[in-house]
Amino acid sequence: MEGNSRFSYRTLDELCKDIEAMNLFIPLSEDTQILAESIYVEGRKIPNRLCIHPMEGHDADPNGAPGELTFRRYTRYAQGGAGIIWIEATAVVPEGKAHPRQLWINEDSVKGFKTLVEVIKENSLNLRGQKQLPFVVLQLTHSGRQSCPEGVPFPIITHHSRILDVKDNLSPDYPIISDQELDKLQEKFIEASQMAYECGFDAVDIKACHGYLLHELLFSYTRENSKYGGSFENRTRFLREVIEKVKKIVPEIILTTRLNIYDGVPYPWGWGVKKDGSVKPDLSEPIALIKKLKELGVNIINIAVGNPYYNPHLERPYDHPIAGGYVPDEHPLKTISRNIRLTFEIASRIPQIRLIGTGFSWLRQFFPNVGAAMVKKRWISFLGVGRVALANPYFANELLSKGNLTKNICITCSSCSQMMKDGGPVGCVVHDSEIYGSLYRFWRLKNKNYLKTLAERCIQCFPPPCQEGCPARMDIPAFIRAFLEGDIKKSYQIMRKDNILPEICAYLCPSERLCEEKCTSRIIYREEVPIREIQKFVAEEARKRGYAKVSPGR
Repeated sequence: MEGNSRFSYRTLDELCKDIEAMNLFIPLSEDTQILAESIYVEGRKIPNRLCIHPMEGHDADPNGAPGELTFRRYTRYAQGGAGIIWIEATAVVPEGKAHPRQLWINEDSVKGFKTLVEVIKENSLNLRGQKQLPFVVLQLTHSGRQSCPEGVPFPIITHHSRILDVKDNLSPDYPIISDQELDKLQEKFIEASQMAYECGFDAVDIKACHGYLLHELLFSYTRENSKYGGSFENRTRFLREVIEKVKKIVPEIILTTRLNIYDGVPYPWGWGVKKDGSVKPDLSEPIALIKKLKELGVNIINIAVGNPYYNPHLERPYDHPIAGGYVPDEHPLKTISRNIRLTFEIASRIPQIRLIGTGFSWLRQFFPNVGAAMVKKRWISFLGVGRVALANPYFANELLSKGNLTKNICITCSSCSQMMKDGGPVGCVVHDSEIYGSLYRFWRLKNKNYLKTLAERCIQCFPPPCQEGCPARMDIPAFIRAFLEGDIKKSYQIMRKDNILPEICAYLCPSERLCEEKCTSRIIYREEVPIREIQKFVAEEARKRGYAKVSPGR
């Protein structure tokens, strides 16, 4: 099955043979030196053709300002030499955050953003170790139906979708955001753009991709009696009006957008697809929108495809999906070929626009050969990468000095995506394991499905040795069995029967020397059941659901 195809190319020639055998639309160039060329955009010199895509790290401070790991990540990117450093999705309102630790620009956090820009520009080095001035973009967003500001999903939707509502478990009567609320939200994007300019950013990206709010407006075909739904004019209104207003109020800042051009979701629930119920591309509306944006003064478009919450392989092909994820039914090279063809179609129809290509990380060390060929053909102006930069933040200078990449190459294992799904900070587990290895393991144990997999090791001994090792003599097999059955309340009640403070004990008890040391699975499988982590999870869930309340006098 071609969907199981994993990267195995040792030479460019091997890759080229498969491209030719499958008759794919993927150009290659042995010479990658064009990626070192500078280019001017709106009078601003960009030192090379390499761009780091915006990727959420979920490591902001509580007030939305960049945190310690945020500064670490962008300092390394700056030292790595990429010409464009695109700062990750930054919420314009707190309820629009996709994660409690997502960046959020506001009056309390603006100082931190200003410092971040200064740190990036102070630490930016070219391949000779000399100072260079990168082009720094701030991506502004509202997470829409992916909003989760307090760690619990709080979707804000523009219309109901027969496809996405089912996935998001939304009822037909779930409220949609009103026109009045969208009008007010426009002002928040404008205020955030003003703050971005004051911080020293070169540009702001009004994000319209990956299923978030502004992207969802673009395919709000079924939104009725609304100036933001139905017709093309209405569906594109929010993005166009925000850009027009920012241009007028903050004329000094450059405007751009990361824009979905193809969703891979059937009409009317997707954008950039034919209206015959298939998922075949139709770029007529994306091209019409880009032309209008060009008229409004937008000269850079960062290409995006797909929805990472629904069909992540469309933009980021992988060898291994996240836990519970799917294996695509097409070869990754076919996915990449389609994206390149779509990008080519836009470049050929609107040659004046500067496009940033996307979706190259699966190609490993050969992504520069594809990107350089596309730059030479003027299909793109910049080669954008995401996972490549997480794996090797210094990739740009290494590539520009040596002509290729030889170390710390992304293996598309999806561990960075898994960290995001589990709710933790995001980084490369493989090549930055000193920081993210332990964080990955910690947050995996916060994932209920993963914990259930580990809990299945419990062989339900009787009498249970683990209970003998527990000072409170809790019935450990019984609360694990209830957890596996999905009954949090029952599991918690079993713990509370013998331990009045199960959540506190889960954090303080040296279980590795008590119940877990006695665990029979430790002998049979060489790995014990993570009793303490299961106890933590159940106790925390019980508290959140109100099961942990104690009646007075009892």
